[in-house]
Amino acid sequence: MSWSHEQVTTLIDLYREKPCLYVVKSPIYKNKHARQAAWEFICRSLTQLRPATTISEIKNKINGLRTNFISEYRKWQKSKCSGVGDDDVYVPTLWYYNDIMFIRDHMLPRASIDNMPDEIIDDTPALPVDEHNYYDIQPESGTLTEISSASSSKSDYVSVSSKKKRRCEKAELDIIESATNTLKTISSTLAEKKFATEPVVKDHIQIFTEFVGSRIRLLNEDSQTEVMEKITQILFNSYKNE
Repeated sequence: MSWSHEQVTTLIDLYREKPCLYVVKSPIYKNKHARQAAWEFICRSLTQLRPATTISEIKNKINGLRTNFISEYRKWQKSKCSGVGDDDVYVPTLWYYNDIMFIRDHMLPRASIDNMPDEIIDDTPALPVDEHNYYDIQPESGTLTEISSASSSKSDYVSVSSKKKRRCEKAELDIIESATNTLKTISSTLAEKKFATEPVVKDHIQIFTEFVGSRIRLLNEDSQTEVMEKITQILFNSYKNE
């Protein structure tokens, strides 16, 4: 269901009354209970004007309003910084542009700026607000400055922790590889030692086979072939009789 101008104006007024939902630098902005209570208050307040409205619908509408505002503000900022004359500076056409201007002095979501559409789609839900990465609009210059809710010291800590973790993982892999190579060396050494020390025990068949083979080698080629054929025939007949 679409929103009327009256409903949107009321929503913006209610949203303005709850700084915990948009003043990112405020300590209460990180208070989940306070933020949830604020959304519930707005939802109850809109019940008479727009029955059956849910908190999810309200959040999506607010995100859409913010996105459209930033789109218009961005166009104005670009035209102002391009060096054109005052008569050629872009004039925002969004009807509620001035009503929601109060968010300009606070942080604006990164997603709304980095992926800003050129046209305004009033009833298209925006992506959920990223509460940890945002832009700060400086009132004096009108420029956007990217900032983060995490301090630089925390970023440095994360970077150092990541490097330390990678070093530990590499050290573990080196230890495993070294242990594997050591085990292979020990196994190979033991196998060679066992082969060299164990006496070779031959049974009577191996002894007879070597004897017959040594005698066949003393014959000429034709005789070797004849003897081997006879031996083969004898073995074949023996298999048949088994």
